[in-house]
Amino acid sequence: MEKTKHYQLNQWAAGDKVQRIDFNADNAKIDAALRTNADAIAAEVSARTAAVSAEVSARTAAVAALEDKTKLHTILTHYVRSSSAQQSIDLSSVRWSQWRQIYLLVQLSGAGVCECGFNSMKNFFSVTLDGEKYCIALTPLYDTSMKICGLLTGPRYELVKSSQTYGDIQSLLLYPPSGSSISSGTVTLKGVK
Repeated sequence: MEKTKHYQLNQWAAGDKVQRIDFNADNAKIDAALRTNADAIAAEVSARTAAVSAEVSARTAAVAALEDKTKLHTILTHYVRSSSAQQSIDLSSVRWSQWRQIYLLVQLSGAGVCECGFNSMKNFFSVTLDGEKYCIALTPLYDTSMKICGLLTGPRYELVKSSQTYGDIQSLLLYPPSGSSISSGTVTLKGVK
């Protein structure tokens, strides 16, 4: 009796006596070959699914990291209380080395003007107490040893600078001079990583 090339299945000639045992052996070979093939296909599908899942996870994480680097984060919002005396806003928790740019947004209402500065400096910049919005764009560029310098925008534009470094910053001082008083306002820090 002849056999097939790949699976050695029985090939009967016209005069051969057919035996049930030969059919059963052939069926067992076919069943084993089909099972091996199905297992290989399932393993390939599982491996490809895992690879696609890993690629999707990696790309999702990369997109999230990129979005985190490009979006504007609110670092701090401080609500200013009514006062004619100086006020100090704690900035000691700000990690300047983590930020490429920081925007200091100041909006104060009251009467007169308010001088503002970091730590005990009173004249870094001034704002009118009429509810106008001011923004100082600061660029620490992840380096706390850089001198503080920024562009003040709002009702007027000016370059503001200090001999202090970003690493020196512990607080923002709001100082309404004699005859001025703050009734309310907000100071917000927003940053881009």
